[in-house]
Amino acid sequence: AVVSTQSGHYGRGEDMADERRENLRSFIQNLEGTELVGAGTASTPAPDPSPVSRPMPVPPINPQTKANIEVISRDLNGVLSWLEKEMSSISKKTLDFVDAHADAVDNVCDSSDELIKATYSLMSKAGVLQKDLVKIEMMSSHLKSIKKYLKRLDNALLKPPNK
Repeated sequence: AVVSTQSGHYGRGEDMADERRENLRSFIQNLEGTELVGAGTASTPAPDPSPVSRPMPVPPINPQTKANIEVISRDLNGVLSWLEKEMSSISKKTLDFVDAHADAVDNVCDSSDELIKATYSLMSKAGVLQKDLVKIEMMSSHLKSIKKYLKRLDNALLKPPNK
């Protein structure tokens, strides 16, 4: 049975299945209604040599073969319906996977950008720290020379005068 959607259109898979059923019914009816043209009797005239081709004669179909065809038709419709559902499910899962993969790639890119920014910030702070360390080393050198001069001054002041 074809079920209409909210928009009034028929479901694509169901519409295709109905079309296949109708084609099969038409095929079976054509097989039933066709008589054997020119059955092989002695009075059958020779084939017409005209260039117009005649349709191939179709033998009548017996009821058991017809029933078998209908069973096979139903089974085939069931398999096709199942296959359509599976393909739809696979498509949905593929779409979900692609969406998840895109989200993961976006997150990795965002994290990488943040890491690069943090690395540049750290390198900048390390540069500032290095400049400050150079200044501290210069101050240390000045303090050592001041200490050296203070020791000389202290030694000079504490030394008794020479008589």
